[in-house]
Amino acid sequence: MEDTFPTPTNQLKKNLELGVTNYVLILCGSINPVHRLHIGALSIAKSELEKKGLKVAGAYISPSHYDYVRNKLGEHFAIKSKDRVEMCWLGIEENGYGDWLFVDEYETSKEGFVNFSSVRDRLQHFLDSEMLTFEKSNIEEPKKRKKERKGNNKEEQEKEKEGEQEKDQDQDLEKDQENKQKKEKEKENEQEQEKEDKKDKKGEKKEKDNNKGNKFEIVVLFCCGYDLFDRCRLFNWKNLITIQRPGYKPYHQLTEEHTKLFKEKQIFLIQKNEELRDFSSTKIRKQLLDNEEVSDITYLSVQKYLHESKWLKNLKELIKQEKIKEEKMRQEKMRQEKKTKKRNRFQNFFSSKPKKEKKIKKKEKEKQTPKHKKKQNEKDKEKVNEKEKKKEKHKKKHNGKEKKKGKEEKKMEKQKEKKKENGGGKGEKKKKRERKEKETPKHKKKQKEKQKERGNRKDKGNGNEKTKQEKGGNKEKGGEKQKEKHKQKQKEKERGEVSGERRKKEKEKEKETEKHKKKHKDGEKEKGKEEKKMEKKKEKKKKDSGGKRKERNQGEEKKKEKQKEKTKNERVKNKEKIKEKEKDKKNKEKKKKEK
Repeated sequence: MEDTFPTPTNQLKKNLELGVTNYVLILCGSINPVHRLHIGALSIAKSELEKKGLKVAGAYISPSHYDYVRNKLGEHFAIKSKDRVEMCWLGIEENGYGDWLFVDEYETSKEGFVNFSSVRDRLQHFLDSEMLTFEKSNIEEPKKRKKERKGNNKEEQEKEKEGEQEKDQDQDLEKDQENKQKKEKEKENEQEQEKEDKKDKKGEKKEKDNNKGNKFEIVVLFCCGYDLFDRCRLFNWKNLITIQRPGYKPYHQLTEEHTKLFKEKQIFLIQKNEELRDFSSTKIRKQLLDNEEVSDITYLSVQKYLHESKWLKNLKELIKQEKIKEEKMRQEKMRQEKKTKKRNRFQNFFSSKPKKEKKIKKKEKEKQTPKHKKKQNEKDKEKVNEKEKKKEKHKKKHNGKEKKKGKEEKKMEKQKEKKKENGGGKGEKKKKRERKEKETPKHKKKQKEKQKERGNRKDKGNGNEKTKQEKGGNKEKGGEKQKEKHKQKQKEKERGEVSGERRKKEKEKEKETEKHKKKHKDGEKEKGKEEKKMEKKKEKKKKDSGGKRKERNQGEEKKKEKQKEKTKNERVKNKEKIKEKEKDKKNKEKKKKEK
């Protein structure tokens, strides 16, 4: 069989073994582009399963459809499906995994996006159907994959394109015919299986036991990272293998029930104690745009392919154009802002706007007030509302307390009020007066002072004289009025007694204050004499100290004058000596001449 279908199987069939479950791995993703962890994850999973004594016949990488990548990353960053498939093959060849690792082009050949669950189920069904007509002796060697190479001349490239287009048309016709034939075979196989299911169970068991040694059992395992396994909640799946990194924090914690189900459903969890490096295709794209090397993240062959591809050149040109557009837009905005500022200044200088327009502007400003001012206004309103609520609560409590008071409390309050009216205690009267004086206005205070003066005049007669009100009251008739008069008389007597006692106390206080003032004056006189003596002593000391200072200053001045005189005398003597020397020289010269 030739590998014309998107999923190659010739090399995989060589790795199969009879009497053993042959496991096949599959990895799905955008793979835009491929990096080292895409292939490394499959090699890790293969080695871990082989340590447990399981047979791994092969593995597949399935790049997702172009529409999915375009919607996810954008049209500029999305690489076409042919280029992604080619880069996967280059990475496999560079690692030397071509005997067990292959590329499945099923997703890329479809018209739209295919979910990864259906990709796994389709591969399982496809391999089962292939094994029905499979015999290991009739395997043909797989054809070598031709590498795409670009010609140096334009004519060669055009010829290659024309030949490729013709080949693609022929291949499409062949694929359509093969797909029709395979679909017919699948229908026939399904009909045969339905007939076999109708047979008795005993006969089926015997046939299965006899045919176990002649059939190849294949189980497809979906390979993914633990982050996808955790986020998508793939705990209830079957035939799955995941790789967990050491620093990952899961969203959902596993329980003992999960671990029991994993064995039944063939879910393999691999926990790597070693730190895996953070590989990502986004990092590759960024480094390529910055003209940096990518050999640490991907393979050298992939790096060369990307540099030679049109995708990277087009992407760089688009980014340059976008930057130029952004700069132009920014410059235009700056120009427009400057123009608007100039216009506003000119209009404000020469404008005479009426009052209506100013009012409209004020309203607009109030609407456009900043957030912090609005918040302050809201807070002020809240405070006012809180105060009103507190007042209402206080009133309710006050009213509630009055209602709760019983008959006994009311009686006690009445008795206290009577005592206060009759004159309570002296301390209480003073407190009441002080409170009233603070609370009463000025005109009322003056009225009270006049009333006090009138009361003092009447109290001179020891409180026995009657007021005009009493005289007018005696003329009135009736038993009730007489009782009120009797009460008023008793109160006036008490007031007179109290006022007389107050006068005596005030006179005693005045006498004490006069005595205190006399003592204070006598003490001041004595203090005045002592202070005068102290002042005289201080003046003497100042004079004495001042005389000594003058003497010191005079002595220093005399010394300075003496030094000046000495210096003058020395200068004069030096001048005289110089003159004498000059005269001696002249005399000697004259004598020499005479000789």
